[in-house]
Amino acid sequence: MYYDQKKCGKRIQDMRNSIGLTQDQLAEKLNIATSTLGNIERGSKGISIDLAVEFCIVLSDTGIAGDHRLYRLFFMEGWRNLKMKI
Repeated sequence: MYYDQKKCGKRIQDMRNSIGLTQDQLAEKLNIATSTLGNIERGSKGISIDLAVEFCIVLSDTGIAGDHRLYRLFFMEGWRNLKMKI
């Protein structure tokens, strides 16, 4: 098992799209530049642990289970199964 920057970036992009946020909107919520988010989504830039935690907080605010499932979000396929039931 290893961290795959490209797969992680693609999952982040998929999650962003599934919650209906633009890159600009998500970047603002994460307090990063839109270009940085674009680089992360393309897999040309990795994501720090701090930013990953912030991302999980944003996800949990939108109904996708977050922080304690960080491993599954960033290292495994099947993140769509993490949606919370309200």
